Amino acid sequence: MAEILGSFLSSLLASKVDRISVQDFKDFFKGNGIDERHLQDLRLLLLSVATVLNDAEEKQFIEPWVKEWTDKVKDVAYDADDLMDELVTKEMYSRDFASSLNPFAERPQSRVLEILERLRSLVELKDILIIKEGSASKLPSFTSETTSLVDERRVYGRNVDKEKIIEFLLSNNSQDVEVPVVAIVGMAGVGKTTLAQILYNDSRVMDHFQSRSWASVSGNSKMQEITKQVLDSFTLCQSDVVDFNGLQIRLKKELTGKRFLLVLDGFENENYLDWDILQMPFVSENNGSRIIVTTRNKRVATAIRANLTHFPPFLSQEASWELFSSHAFKSQNSNERSRVLTEIGKKIVQRCGGLPLATITLGSLLNSKEDSEEWENVCTSKLWDLSRGGNNIFSALISSYIRLPPYLKRCFSFCAIFPKGHKIEKGNLIYLWMAEGLLPRSTMGKRAEDIGEECFEELVTKTFFHHTSNDFLMHNIMHELAECVAGKFCYKLTDSDPSTIGVSRVRRISYFQGIYDDPEHFAMYAGFEKLRTFMPFKFYPVVPSLGEISTSVSILLKKPKPLRVFSLSEYPITLLPSSIGHLLHLRYLDLSWTPITSLPDSICNLYNLEALLLVGCADLTLLPTKTSKLINLRQLDISGSGIKKMPTNLGKLKSLQSLPRFVVNNDGGSNVGELGEMLELRGSLSIVNLENVLLKEEASNAGLKRKKYLHEVEFKWTTPTHSQESENIIFDMLEPHRNLKRLKINNFGGEKFPNWLGSNSSSTMMSL
Repeated sequence: MAEILGSFLSSLLASKVDRISVQDFKDFFKGNGIDERHLQDLRLLLLSVATVLNDAEEKQFIEPWVKEWTDKVKDVAYDADDLMDELVTKEMYSRDFASSLNPFAERPQSRVLEILERLRSLVELKDILIIKEGSASKLPSFTSETTSLVDERRVYGRNVDKEKIIEFLLSNNSQDVEVPVVAIVGMAGVGKTTLAQILYNDSRVMDHFQSRSWASVSGNSKMQEITKQVLDSFTLCQSDVVDFNGLQIRLKKELTGKRFLLVLDGFENENYLDWDILQMPFVSENNGSRIIVTTRNKRVATAIRANLTHFPPFLSQEASWELFSSHAFKSQNSNERSRVLTEIGKKIVQRCGGLPLATITLGSLLNSKEDSEEWENVCTSKLWDLSRGGNNIFSALISSYIRLPPYLKRCFSFCAIFPKGHKIEKGNLIYLWMAEGLLPRSTMGKRAEDIGEECFEELVTKTFFHHTSNDFLMHNIMHELAECVAGKFCYKLTDSDPSTIGVSRVRRISYFQGIYDDPEHFAMYAGFEKLRTFMPFKFYPVVPSLGEISTSVSILLKKPKPLRVFSLSEYPITLLPSSIGHLLHLRYLDLSWTPITSLPDSICNLYNLEALLLVGCADLTLLPTKTSKLINLRQLDISGSGIKKMPTNLGKLKSLQSLPRFVVNNDGGSNVGELGEMLELRGSLSIVNLENVLLKEEASNAGLKRKKYLHEVEFKWTTPTHSQESENIIFDMLEPHRNLKRLKINNFGGEKFPNWLGSNSSSTMMSL
């Protein structure tokens, strides 16, 4: 269904339509007093709206009334999702636990009818707006044709890149059957085309190659079209050949015996078979011919088997300032520039983050303008408000976004919730995507985490994220794009007046701790009745007092909300209100690095909870006794906490993928044997207080040998046991799977290590 509908919003709706079709859900729907005809009407109306969203999604960037329509569709889709999620949760909970969650505050029938009415209105409105199925508008300037010409007087900071690639272009030591290829890879606006242009026009390159061709190709160009374009460029005339075979033969004949340089600018085809066909006429004669390909997609470099892949770095501040000045100031004499304009200009350059196209765009807007207010406006305004409709950074980045598959659009827009410059932790972001229901559902039995990993890598590959030495980041301009597409549904509090916030559509909110977390602000947050994600970020060292934040959290949770993500990390809270248990949609709860001393029993009613993070909660000594009811939990992290024992029956949490720490206790808690059914555990596992394992059967039942996904295990004895022989036997029963890469052993008091430690079964171990 998602493939048929094929857009950000339609994919969002597709999962709702699929849910309605499930028989168990239909039965429960009717059991709650909902007419099945309304169920069918809901399905048909969702489909009717979804099928025109391809057209609407592109039009919304240039036509505000279409943007308003898509926002209304998104709004009703979220509401439909909340209702269905509530129904499904209560149905599944009653099935799994032979009891029910809180009764409905109101009959769901009225909510269904209200959603149906809104959908009918939107269907009628789409006809007025002339939004049609399958007729996505082609927006002007989303892609632009390039030429080989360049004004090198306005190129700055690329000498190192240029010389590195020229060295490869002029070398003649290749023995490849194929013509060697240089791939220039980077995000939109980083200067790939400019770099290719200065290479193409370098005098050494012009002297070295007997024939040169520049072909500006689009992401959807067919191989036949590209071949004709290349041929016409080499021959400097329009070819009269129209069939693909004839074009390839003519091109091969044209190039035979020549040392040539071909530039394919904007090539985005990931299919290596298409590349094999395209490069048929370019069979290498080892005569020094070269091909340069510019692309936004790292996978293209792999598909074309690039011999050299170059990633143009962002410009330095110095080079960026020179580039900006060449476009913004009518005089290049620095003595004639206003000191005020220079100061503002340097702030603008810093905002551009070394991205050449953004620097040029903003510099051009200020060309010959001397009013400091205009410069301040450019410095503080949203880039999209300044550049909308022009052939500039807005068009370049929107074209990248439009080409994303639906699920990546959802995942990317979610990242608007992060502050600019935020270091993105891949594993955590994947759980946030999962909690919000943004990932596509697998038809091949893949784990949600694996699908999330693939989505993350795709965004890296397509240069929406970039990798620094240890972290992933979003460029500031790319972050502004995320804010643009997220729109009113994601709100980050800044120094602007919070009273101006419109609460009706906000689904995600973030802010900096120490600024917007007093009781008055939390009272305001409580008014966001449709909130799905609540995520403060640590920024200021000043945090509210214990009494203030406890009161604030109680205010926030006084009325149930459709929260999926709730973080109070690093807040000075010691207790959570029992009303936390009313958040039946909640999937992700982060209480890490708080002085919390206990969790309310009601937390065990969070049937959908997938991630419970208690990292660094040193004052927390116990988990709720009925934690085993959280059967959908996939991540339970108590690393660095004061937990002294695991609750009983923890083995029921068979969906757990991540359990970094397990504490053994023989005084009423779970014994180590509870690990036996957790076959999906991954990553690392530290088993602490092994002196409390009294029976070898318990150690054997832990089933570590069957946990093939664990790559690191730690065995830790805190105090010596009374019997070295018993300790030897217990350790012998804890044999891990042969896939283990790293084993840590702390305070083992036995006489000898187990035989399995040196056997072939552990041959893949890299560290002990």
